[in-house]
Amino acid sequence: MWRRQGFTLVELLVVIGVIALLLGLLLPAVIGARRSANDTLCKTRLRELATAANLYLHDHRRYPLPPSLPAFGGPVPLAMTRELIDTFSGYAAFPTVDYHLRVTDLPLLITCPERMSADVLMDAYPPETFGAPFWNTGFAYVGPALDTGSPAAHGLAADRITNLRGTRRGVLWADNVIQLQIGGSSAGYAYFHYENIEGFDPVNMMILNPASLRGHHRAWTDGSVEWLPKGTFDMSAGATSQQAAYRVGHPAGLMLYFYF
Repeated sequence: MWRRQGFTLVELLVVIGVIALLLGLLLPAVIGARRSANDTLCKTRLRELATAANLYLHDHRRYPLPPSLPAFGGPVPLAMTRELIDTFSGYAAFPTVDYHLRVTDLPLLITCPERMSADVLMDAYPPETFGAPFWNTGFAYVGPALDTGSPAAHGLAADRITNLRGTRRGVLWADNVIQLQIGGSSAGYAYFHYENIEGFDPVNMMILNPASLRGHHRAWTDGSVEWLPKGTFDMSAGATSQQAAYRVGHPAGLMLYFYF
């Protein structure tokens, strides 16, 4: 008796179609689960970093100052310098670092999980770029950013920024959500909790349309951590001064606006 072996072309096409359909149904759920897990981990890390900052405050009666970058003339919260990381190393149980390390080699606590999925700018910025070396780990240390004495630093929502002695409630750490302006015009946005990016400037490594932002976290001096969902802030360029909490830079040159 003749016995058929294998599949016909039509049967193979049907099987491939079914597999493609299943993948189409399952992939969004898998991506959503991964993002949810990363969001939870991100929140946990920011809470631990806020705890480390408060332990430093307890010992020194002041918070560490956020690092300054000469190109902006003042403290830039997203600049994770070796000195800042080493300052917290004794309070967050991670080793000291040096600038030959990539972001992927840094202590996990200092990195945003969603940032690790974006394989860009993994090396430390060289000092000639902005005047001092630093990493972009996806987190911003705000701390007492207004207490450095820099005329380039401005609090647009001062009630969200603590002081040096910690006597005023404020945001200590946050996910990076920034807008860069060059000569008074928006050059784009940078953040890592995103989906479906539309428009990207590969030269300045900036997102051109902020509609892809899913949301971000901020960790307060009292240890609480909030998730700020998409739509919490009006991210349009015309509303920047009313919506951002902090800015640093020169109006005629480089200016960074931070949303938290």
